[in-house]
Amino acid sequence: MKNQEVSIKLIEHATHDVLHIVVEKPEGMEFEPRQATRKGIQ
Repeated sequence: MKNQEVSIKLIEHATHDVLHIVVEKPEGMEFEPRQATRKGIQ
């Protein structure tokens, strides 16, 4: 697994205790619906 920095495009409340965070897609990342990914915020 390799670490990549991405920019946050949008942060909004989905509910009172859940955030919806949209980030740019890292170069070379392939992702299909229902596929798990691991993300971290530093």
